[in-house]
Amino acid sequence: MEQLSRAAVTSEPAIYLALEFGDGRWKLAFTTGMGRAPRERTIKAGDLTRLQSKIGHAKERFGLPALAALTSCYEAGRNGFWLHRYLCQQGIDNHVVDSSSIQVQRHGRQAKTDRLDAHRLLQLLLRFAAGEREVWSIVHIPDRGAEDLRQFHRELVTLKRDRTRVTNRIKGLLASQGVELDVIGTSKHALRVCVCGTDDHFPHASLVGCGGRRKSGTGSHARSPKTKRNNGRNFRTRTTCRSRWSDG
Repeated sequence: MEQLSRAAVTSEPAIYLALEFGDGRWKLAFTTGMGRAPRERTIKAGDLTRLQSKIGHAKERFGLPALAALTSCYEAGRNGFWLHRYLCQQGIDNHVVDSSSIQVQRHGRQAKTDRLDAHRLLQLLLRFAAGEREVWSIVHIPDRGAEDLRQFHRELVTLKRDRTRVTNRIKGLLASQGVELDVIGTSKHALRVCVCGTDDHFPHASLVGCGGRRKSGTGSHARSPKTKRNNGRNFRTRTTCRSRWSDG
């Protein structure tokens, strides 16, 4: 059986907080239970001192002691889990929610502002604390080491996608000028250039490699880079080809 929230299993007075993150600011919504109008406040994003101050003021506003239990939540996103760890260190029972698990209205347009989102999240938090576990899904919080490894893998995937995007842009630009890149930026560090066109468009064109090898003519591929053997492994030397044009 799942462990219920501290505020749900005790009769002590408690306060609930929903955080909605925006561009440069956080929207805070406090309440003490169903039927109570939420107390709304806005702070600068990442201002933890201001956050603690607003929590203290909210407890005073609702007539709760300074040590009253606090249950909070926010949706998982680009802010990661550093705020969750901070809130837990402060003795706050925080939940990171999977935003895709929150039910939304499928018919008609739904107003969406930071204020309304904070109110909806606060109502779901109250239902969750009362025992309705199906209202959303809680995100598993990884330890710092696992989070760092996951971030490294995501950055690697992003860089590979960026490399493909830039390569395609280069190929498209050169193709518009009659130059085709067959291979660029591969693990072999090989670059082969093919000049497409007729002698009328590209008179006396030639492809020259770094090693000084030269192949004349148009519409033909440059020679593949030479393969060398080093310590029992084959690798290709990096070759850069360019086209030389004459006025001839």
